[in-house]
Amino acid sequence: MISEPYEVTEKRREEELQQQASEIHSKARPEGRYTVNDAIILLLAETGDYHPLGKAVESGAVPCYAHEEGDKKGDLNDQRSWVCWDDLNKWIDEETDIRKFRFPKAERKASLNTKKMWVAAAWEHGRIYVNEWRKAGYEPTVADVGLYVEGIFSNNGTYNTNGNVIDRATIVREALTGITGKKKGQKSTKQKIPNGEKGKLPQK
Repeated sequence: MISEPYEVTEKRREEELQQQASEIHSKARPEGRYTVNDAIILLLAETGDYHPLGKAVESGAVPCYAHEEGDKKGDLNDQRSWVCWDDLNKWIDEETDIRKFRFPKAERKASLNTKKMWVAAAWEHGRIYVNEWRKAGYEPTVADVGLYVEGIFSNNGTYNTNGNVIDRATIVREALTGITGKKKGQKSTKQKIPNGEKGKLPQK
């Protein structure tokens, strides 16, 4: 087997790294939130060097926020915990020798909501989801509804008052009891929503 020249392999790795960085920028920019791993990848892609962000998070130099509602401090080992663009830039300015890169400013601020507010919003979005899929001849589960509402909240920047993500399990548990109107064990004659379609409304 003939191996590729070193230069070709390195070029391919660099292209893959830049592709990852582009995807991370697109995903994180609206609220300026990054997982620690994504932030490390961006730093590597933009500066060409590894920087000890993990240690900065562990020491508290860069605040890390929890994914789960109700937790105030994130866990570095939880890939869903996140760091914020302005905290990252403050660390870059004060603790590193990075000169040419800063994390981009968030495009919009997150909407912080009391539990009463986001529960009401979840129910309204969920009611629309159930009605639309039933019109299309399918029977959604509560978990299906939770997935859809989680996506809505993520896209429009709806968070709880601690600034944490409201995940599907929390939405289902706290906001969607009875949303389908079915009793426990009751079966439907309608077919289930296809796996690839569960997080969105049916196409008309």
